[in-house]
Amino acid sequence: MYDEYVTKDLGISAMLIASGHLMQRMFWKDRIAFFVFNDNDTCNRLSHLFLFGQVMVSAKAYYEAIKTLKIEIAKGINLNDNKERR
Repeated sequence: MYDEYVTKDLGISAMLIASGHLMQRMFWKDRIAFFVFNDNDTCNRLSHLFLFGQVMVSAKAYYEAIKTLKIEIAKGINLNDNKERR
């Protein structure tokens, strides 16, 4: 919680996962998914480099990370929809 990097950006989250960082958790706020990683300093530095096209990750690892994150988002959307219908 103290040294966490939080983002709602799917691309940055996928890059962090593809570069070996584990997503600690995902949470929802105002129907938006947020992704939480440890090591705020490193993740913040990598996210800035990523936005300038200066981070290299495996295309396959990036694709797999995007796919996994989309599945987690879909699960969360379904859970939230079921809660709202009750």
